[in-house]
Amino acid sequence: METGLTAARTVAFTVADSSHVSAARLGVARITQALGFGETQAGRAAIVVTEAATNILKHAGSGTFVAQPIVIEGALGIEMLA
Repeated sequence: METGLTAARTVAFTVADSSHVSAARLGVARITQALGFGETQAGRAAIVVTEAATNILKHAGSGTFVAQPIVIEGALGIEMLA
C-alpha cells in the first residue's frame, strides 16, 4: 500500500450543488490521510474545503474545486484552489 506523498493524488471536483461539497471534502480527507495528518490538521483542512466549496455555490453558482499535496521546505501541505 502506498503512503505519504506518493499516495496523495490531486483531486478535482465540479461544484454545482451541495452534494459536491461533500465529495470535495472526502477527496481532501483522502489526501490528509495519505499525508499522515493528525486529527486536528485533517479537521482544519475539512473546514477549509467546506468553506471554499460552499462559497463557490453561494457566490458563483458553480465552479471547480482542486486540491493537491505540496511540499514546501520539507513540510507537507495541501494546496486548494476554488
